[in-house]
Amino acid sequence: MRGTRRSTPRRDAAERDPSEYDRPEARLAKKAAGREAKLAYAGHVLLDNRHGLCVDLMVTPAQGTTARDAALAMLERQARKRIRPRSLSGDKGYHTRDFVQRLRARGVQPHIATMTNRHTPGLDRRTTQSPAYAVSQRLRKKIEEVFGWAKTVGGLRKTRFVGRARTELHALLSEPPTTCCG
Repeated sequence: MRGTRRSTPRRDAAERDPSEYDRPEARLAKKAAGREAKLAYAGHVLLDNRHGLCVDLMVTPAQGTTARDAALAMLERQARKRIRPRSLSGDKGYHTRDFVQRLRARGVQPHIATMTNRHTPGLDRRTTQSPAYAVSQRLRKKIEEVFGWAKTVGGLRKTRFVGRARTELHALLSEPPTTCCG
């Protein structure tokens, strides 16, 4: 045992088959500055503000603009079902000129948290001073409840599946019963 050679020598990272351990669609992502990077996927949820129900769910590789791209893709999927939301709320990560223009082109009013010292056409005082904008910003916390439930109860804090499709299916099946996506 101690001091004896193992029966099979360990293979180093260069010799092993990458499909054995690696997750090809996962990307290295940091949760905060100064933290370690981990292999991760990004989860996105489209939520109905009025009732707090999950309307759509998507898992993508964790990259820079995936949140905005996923939001537009989920809006497109809902449009195929003839569901057209009048507004879309989001955090400061969605405050970009391109995203706001693409929402306006779809006829969706952007209720996005504004970044100070950034002027974005289409996201002006008419939008940010409206009562509907204030309600959307207050109700934005409901989406964090969905993610919290998925991590604590649904087992999505650390995925046990390889591949984006299987992880997305697990996320869909582990959503709270009252907020079923469809």
